[in-house]
Amino acid sequence: VPTAWLDVGAGSGASALAVAARGAERVVLVERNAASIAIARKLLRGVVEVDVQASSLDKATPVDRAGLVVSAFSFGEMSSPVDALRAIERAAPNAKRTFIVDAGDRTRARRIQELRDALVVEGRAIEAPCPHTDPCPALVRARDWCHTRIAKELPDRLARFARNVGRDDEAMALSY
Repeated sequence: VPTAWLDVGAGSGASALAVAARGAERVVLVERNAASIAIARKLLRGVVEVDVQASSLDKATPVDRAGLVVSAFSFGEMSSPVDALRAIERAAPNAKRTFIVDAGDRTRARRIQELRDALVVEGRAIEAPCPHTDPCPALVRARDWCHTRIAKELPDRLARFARNVGRDDEAMALSY
Protein backbone atom coordinates (compact mmCIF):
# COMPACT_ATOMS: atom_id res chain seq x y z
CA VAL A 1 0.00 0.00 0.00
CA PRO A 2 1.50 3.34 -1.00
CA THR A 3 2.05 5.68 1.92
CA ALA A 4 0.71 8.79 0.15
CA TRP A 5 -2.72 9.13 -1.47
CA LEU A 6 -4.44 11.91 -3.34
CA ASP A 7 -8.16 12.30 -2.57
CA VAL A 8 -9.88 14.26 -5.36
CA GLY A 9 -13.12 15.97 -4.41
CA ALA A 10 -12.37 14.93 -0.85
CA GLY A 11 -15.52 16.36 0.72
CA SER A 12 -15.62 15.55 4.42
CA GLY A 13 -12.58 13.26 4.24
CA ALA A 14 -14.44 9.95 4.56
CA SER A 15 -12.41 8.33 1.76
CA ALA A 16 -9.19 9.61 3.30
CA LEU A 17 -10.22 8.02 6.60
CA ALA A 18 -10.74 4.70 4.80
CA VAL A 19 -7.32 4.80 3.11
CA ALA A 20 -5.69 5.74 6.42
CA ALA A 21 -7.20 2.58 7.85
CA ARG A 22 -5.49 0.69 4.99
CA GLY A 23 -2.07 2.06 5.87
CA ALA A 24 -1.76 5.43 4.18
CA GLU A 25 0.52 7.72 6.16
CA ARG A 26 -0.29 10.88 4.24
CA VAL A 27 -3.31 12.07 2.28
CA VAL A 28 -3.56 15.12 0.10
CA LEU A 29 -7.10 16.40 -0.12
CA VAL A 30 -8.21 18.39 -3.14
CA GLU A 31 -11.45 20.09 -2.18
CA ARG A 32 -12.78 23.55 -2.91
CA ASN A 33 -15.57 23.74 -0.29
CA ALA A 34 -14.30 25.41 2.91
CA ALA A 35 -16.93 23.80 5.15
CA SER A 36 -16.03 20.33 3.86
CA ILE A 37 -12.33 21.02 4.40
CA ALA A 38 -13.00 22.02 8.02
CA ILE A 39 -14.92 18.78 8.63
CA ALA A 40 -12.17 16.73 6.97
CA ARG A 41 -9.45 18.32 9.10
CA LYS A 42 -11.43 17.56 12.25
CA LEU A 43 -12.21 13.97 11.18
CA LEU A 44 -8.62 13.18 10.23
CA ARG A 45 -6.81 14.99 13.08
CA GLY A 46 -4.44 12.56 14.77
CA VAL A 47 -5.26 9.76 12.32
CA VAL A 48 -3.17 10.55 9.27
CA GLU A 49 -0.94 13.37 8.01
CA VAL A 50 -3.15 15.67 5.94
CA ASP A 51 -2.28 18.26 3.34
CA VAL A 52 -5.12 20.28 1.85
CA GLN A 53 -5.31 21.96 -1.51
CA ALA A 54 -8.31 24.25 -1.32
CA SER A 55 -8.91 24.35 -5.03
CA SER A 56 -10.63 22.67 -7.91
CA LEU A 57 -8.97 19.68 -9.53
CA ASP A 58 -7.91 21.60 -12.63
CA LYS A 59 -5.94 24.02 -10.43
CA ALA A 60 -4.39 21.40 -8.13
CA THR A 61 -0.64 21.45 -7.55
CA PRO A 62 0.98 18.16 -8.62
CA VAL A 63 1.68 15.69 -5.81
CA ASP A 64 4.66 13.63 -6.94
CA ARG A 65 4.59 11.32 -3.89
CA ALA A 66 0.98 10.19 -4.39
CA GLY A 67 1.04 6.51 -5.32
CA LEU A 68 -2.73 6.13 -5.56
CA VAL A 69 -5.68 8.41 -6.26
CA VAL A 70 -9.23 8.07 -5.04
CA SER A 71 -12.23 10.01 -6.30
CA ALA A 72 -15.32 8.96 -4.41
CA PHE A 73 -18.75 10.35 -5.15
CA SER A 74 -17.37 13.45 -6.86
CA PHE A 75 -16.39 12.26 -10.33
CA GLY A 76 -19.92 12.59 -11.68
CA GLU A 77 -19.88 16.28 -10.81
CA MET A 78 -16.99 16.95 -13.17
CA SER A 79 -17.77 18.33 -16.63
CA SER A 80 -16.01 15.72 -18.75
CA PRO A 81 -14.85 12.35 -17.39
CA VAL A 82 -11.87 12.22 -19.77
CA ASP A 83 -10.83 15.79 -18.94
CA ALA A 84 -11.20 14.99 -15.23
CA LEU A 85 -8.94 11.96 -15.59
CA ARG A 86 -6.33 14.07 -17.41
CA ALA A 87 -6.46 16.57 -14.53
CA ILE A 88 -6.03 13.70 -12.05
CA GLU A 89 -3.00 12.48 -14.02
CA ARG A 90 -1.47 15.97 -13.85
CA ALA A 91 -2.21 16.21 -10.12
CA ALA A 92 -0.66 12.79 -9.36
CA PRO A 93 1.83 12.09 -12.16
CA ASN A 94 3.39 9.06 -10.45
CA ALA A 95 0.22 7.33 -9.28
CA LYS A 96 0.03 3.68 -10.26
CA ARG A 97 -3.74 3.36 -9.82
CA THR A 98 -6.81 5.55 -9.74
CA PHE A 99 -9.98 4.42 -8.00
CA ILE A 100 -13.19 6.08 -9.10
CA VAL A 101 -16.35 5.32 -7.15
CA ASP A 102 -19.59 7.13 -7.73
CA ALA A 103 -23.29 6.88 -7.05
CA GLY A 104 -25.20 4.04 -8.66
CA ASP A 105 -27.56 6.11 -10.74
CA ARG A 106 -27.91 5.92 -14.52
CA THR A 107 -26.34 9.28 -15.38
CA ARG A 108 -23.22 8.88 -13.26
CA ALA A 109 -22.77 5.20 -14.10
CA ARG A 110 -22.95 5.87 -17.83
CA ARG A 111 -20.34 8.65 -17.50
CA ILE A 112 -17.96 6.22 -15.83
CA GLN A 113 -18.70 3.57 -18.49
CA GLU A 114 -17.89 6.14 -21.20
CA LEU A 115 -14.62 6.92 -19.43
CA ARG A 116 -13.85 3.20 -19.20
CA ASP A 117 -14.32 2.81 -22.96
CA ALA A 118 -12.08 5.82 -23.69
CA LEU A 119 -9.36 4.34 -21.48
CA VAL A 120 -9.62 0.93 -23.15
CA VAL A 121 -9.15 2.60 -26.56
CA GLU A 122 -5.97 4.20 -25.15
CA GLY A 123 -4.71 0.73 -24.19
CA ARG A 124 -5.23 1.17 -20.43
CA ALA A 125 -5.83 -1.81 -18.17
CA ILE A 126 -9.16 -1.73 -16.35
CA GLU A 127 -9.35 -3.75 -13.16
CA ALA A 128 -13.02 -3.34 -12.25
CA PRO A 129 -15.86 -3.69 -12.75
CA CYS A 130 -15.23 -5.32 -16.13
CA PRO A 131 -11.60 -5.96 -17.05
CA HIS A 132 -12.26 -7.01 -20.67
CA THR A 133 -11.22 -4.84 -23.62
CA ASP A 134 -14.52 -4.93 -25.51
CA PRO A 135 -16.70 -1.83 -25.67
CA CYS A 136 -19.12 -1.56 -22.77
CA PRO A 137 -22.32 -3.39 -23.77
CA ALA A 138 -24.36 -1.26 -21.36
CA LEU A 139 -23.72 1.81 -23.52
CA VAL A 140 -25.52 0.38 -26.56
CA ARG A 141 -28.97 1.47 -25.36
CA ALA A 142 -29.51 4.75 -23.49
CA ARG A 143 -31.69 3.08 -20.86
CA ASP A 144 -28.97 0.59 -19.80
CA TRP A 145 -26.36 1.21 -17.15
CA CYS A 146 -23.95 -0.75 -15.02
CA HIS A 147 -24.02 -0.73 -11.24
CA THR A 148 -23.90 -3.02 -8.28
CA ARG A 149 -25.81 -3.17 -5.04
CA ILE A 150 -24.13 -3.99 -1.78
CA ALA A 151 -25.76 -4.90 1.49
CA LYS A 152 -25.41 -2.38 4.26
CA GLU A 153 -26.45 -2.71 7.84
CA LEU A 154 -27.43 0.53 9.46
CA PRO A 155 -28.09 1.20 13.12
CA ASP A 156 -31.84 1.64 13.75
CA ARG A 157 -31.61 5.43 13.94
CA LEU A 158 -29.81 5.72 10.59
CA ALA A 159 -32.10 3.12 8.99
CA ARG A 160 -35.12 5.24 9.97
CA PHE A 161 -33.39 8.31 8.54
CA ALA A 162 -32.69 6.48 5.26
CA ARG A 163 -36.32 5.43 4.95
CA ASN A 164 -37.54 8.95 5.78
CA VAL A 165 -35.48 10.49 2.99
CA GLY A 166 -36.48 7.83 0.47
CA ARG A 167 -33.30 5.75 0.56
CA ASP A 168 -32.96 2.01 0.87
CA ASP A 169 -32.05 1.08 4.41
CA GLU A 170 -30.67 -2.37 3.51
CA ALA A 171 -28.67 -1.92 0.30
CA MET A 172 -26.72 0.76 -1.55
CA ALA A 173 -26.24 1.11 -5.31
CA LEU A 174 -22.88 2.27 -6.62
CA SER A 175 -20.87 2.49 -9.82
CA TYR A 176 -17.15 1.90 -10.02
